[in-house]
Amino acid sequence: SARSLMEEEFSNFTGVYLSYLNDNFLRDYIENYKRTEGVYYLKGTFTVTHSRQLTKSDLFTKGTVLSGSCDSFPKAYIELVLPSTSPSPDTSIPIGTKFSLQNDDFSCVLHVRKPTDESICFTLIPITYNKISVSKTRSIGINPPKTLNIDGTWPLIKDSDLKLEIEPQKTS
Repeated sequence: SARSLMEEEFSNFTGVYLSYLNDNFLRDYIENYKRTEGVYYLKGTFTVTHSRQLTKSDLFTKGTVLSGSCDSFPKAYIELVLPSTSPSPDTSIPIGTKFSLQNDDFSCVLHVRKPTDESICFTLIPITYNKISVSKTRSIGINPPKTLNIDGTWPLIKDSDLKLEIEPQKTS
């Protein structure tokens, strides 16, 4: 769970140690997980807080990335990378949409960051390529990327877009 990963695995990682860990996550992904120790998967129910198309300045240059808050552990957030091999049509996901990542989605941790001392954000990528359900009625097809932009920017979603901001209703 997001809680156990934050509290048991990554709570003491900061600075250079977190950079080293993230370098290992990326290397393992690029090498198609030849090493299986240190591979973490995350499942749970999430609420979309932001989504956008990937661009050539990102590590993954085609597809969609969405951020979500963890419904069972509010201190945890995710960025879910949904790579594609062709330019995607509009794949924006409405803010507030609920979606689940299950065991069979194999959503692997690719990057970890701490937006604040009390929170954590996991960048995830499904390592089985087919379709992933992002709502009860919508799925997005994903494909392994043909190339990566190793100089791509992190994070994929700004920290300010991780939290679900709901504007109070104005009464007339």
